[in-house]
Amino acid sequence: MKTQINTAGLSTERILTSTTREAIRLLNGKKDINHLDIGSGNGELIRLIKANIQTISSACDYTEDLMELDGQKVDVCDLNFDSLPYLDDTFDLITFTEVIEHIE
Repeated sequence: MKTQINTAGLSTERILTSTTREAIRLLNGKKDINHLDIGSGNGELIRLIKANIQTISSACDYTEDLMELDGQKVDVCDLNFDSLPYLDDTFDLITFTEVIEHIE
């Protein structure tokens, strides 16, 4: 018997909104948060988080060509071959949405 998964309610917007809501809950009003968004794409999650939490956000993706946020630097890293280019204990919040399915 094949199990069916209902994905009708899933969308990128819902995932990013839910991730932002959970970050707000977990950080509970903390300020000056160092945030890393892995698989940052066009920067939409960074934009949502910055609108709700006082953060310094870093972006990491396989290319910088997708980023649409003015002034947002992207650290290029191919997670199939490279380690993340950051020291341990650098970030207070790390987000990683819609990425794992692209990693071999």
